[in-house]
Amino acid sequence: MSERCSKWIYAGSWLGHQCRHNDKVERDGKWYCGIHDPVRVAEKMKARDAKWDAKWKKQERQWKWLDAAHDLCAGVSTKTLIELGKGWLVKHLAEAEKENL
Repeated sequence: MSERCSKWIYAGSWLGHQCRHNDKVERDGKWYCGIHDPVRVAEKMKARDAKWDAKWKKQERQWKWLDAAHDLCAGVSTKTLIELGKGWLVKHLAEAEKENL
């Protein structure tokens, strides 16, 4: 067991330096600290990627919904859309009021 993590850090330096943290786990014959443990790093990246994938899938669904709404409203005048929107809003406000009673 060595005394320090075996990871080399190249933050703002051409030569780099060895991580200053103490070692905790051994992976493939090298010792790593908790920050640079390859298994932990892979798990964090997988969780981060899953979070971003979920966010972008939601965004894509919203874009598809907006595209469909745009296509549906093509050729309809703005005045007609405003009147339809008012009717929709009144209907949903009335439904929300009934649910809250």
